[in-house]
Amino acid sequence: MKEVKLIILLFVIMAATFAQTTTKTLAVSSKITKSTDVLVENYRIKKAVTLYDLALNLSYFHHLSTGFTREHLTLPVVLINNKYVVDNKIADIKITEVNEYTFKSGVVASVLYGSKGRYGVLSVNLKGESADEQE
Repeated sequence: MKEVKLIILLFVIMAATFAQTTTKTLAVSSKITKSTDVLVENYRIKKAVTLYDLALNLSYFHHLSTGFTREHLTLPVVLINNKYVVDNKIADIKITEVNEYTFKSGVVASVLYGSKGRYGVLSVNLKGESADEQE
């Protein structure tokens, strides 16, 4: 009987250790939000030449409408043809390549994307490409 209890105890300890390690790894590997170098109070809306400019403009509107008191603008989650894109890639995409875009914020973005959607979700379809063609 003692052997069974010892085996159960070891199993519980192993499971708890694995869960903690997995959680820590996920937290380190996925940064939830990334601030820009742009101060909210200094930003002025500008003509969007690249997708990055559009994301900054939408981020600025989002910060103003939600009352976030962050010191720097935080870019929304960016999806191109329904696929997540790293922030530094969006500066290379010209606004003339964009067919359509939608911006979700608030409860909708948070429900769909969790804490990553806190600053909004910018979903973009490029000209000549559809989400079905990308898969």
